[in-house]
Amino acid sequence: MDFRRIQWIFLIIFIAIDIFLGTQWYQGVQPESTPTSGTAAVLKEMHSDDISFSKPSDEAGEGFYLAGKRVSDFTDKLHDLKNVNAHKVDNGLQVVVPASHAPKVDPKDPAPVLDAFIQDAANVIDGKDYVYSARLSSMNQHEIVYVQALSAGTVFSYTGQIRFQLSTNNSILSYTQTHIDGAQMLREKTPTISEEKALIWLYQYNEIPNDTKVAWSRLAYAQLLEIDNTTVYVPTWFFGLKNQNSSTMQVKKVNAFTGVVIKGQTEKLPAVGTSDNSNK
Repeated sequence: MDFRRIQWIFLIIFIAIDIFLGTQWYQGVQPESTPTSGTAAVLKEMHSDDISFSKPSDEAGEGFYLAGKRVSDFTDKLHDLKNVNAHKVDNGLQVVVPASHAPKVDPKDPAPVLDAFIQDAANVIDGKDYVYSARLSSMNQHEIVYVQALSAGTVFSYTGQIRFQLSTNNSILSYTQTHIDGAQMLREKTPTISEEKALIWLYQYNEIPNDTKVAWSRLAYAQLLEIDNTTVYVPTWFFGLKNQNSSTMQVKKVNAFTGVVIKGQTEKLPAVGTSDNSNK
């Protein structure tokens, strides 16, 4: 891709972001700011609705818009995968791990074994780009998830993940892999809202039902829009919600720049009781 084409793509991205944010502002989808005195009242109201959660942080942060391409063709590095059987699928790889090269993981702490596994170029392409996510993993479903770590933060998106499938005796059976290529920061660093504000706005959008536990929260990157095969990512607050009458956990997302709930398909995960204090 020549330099002039790259310039045009990023110009289009900047314009698209401005239009996207301007539309949200015009439609009035951003909730009114909650004064400090009202914050305590809202949190108390949430407790009265039988919504349980750990005390959220009221500290704001900073982040960037990111842009990157999905790697749909791993051809240049497929020959390095000496220990596994891989074939290309849409936007990524499907990989089968032969029993002779399939280590067994500790169900209580799968990361050490899998960390070593993905660091071996004969097992995983660019494995150093990924980190273990306890939030998105479920030993109950025999699935362990690694997410791609970019310079600005981790990406909680299917476009940058390794998802391991384990056998009933916790050996690696297979994995799927997607990868974000050439990620670049767009614009200058921008303030992000606090966890507390994101949680309150999620509640005020009626996205947290009564009798729900907020099992975990995490600030990471999510997809915002796609332009010319380039995906734009935005800092996002993720919340894992476990309803008392459900065996699954819903993952809700709040744009950490605008406070707008990111709609679309709501990811559902098995409820595995992940610790609220985990950073993974």
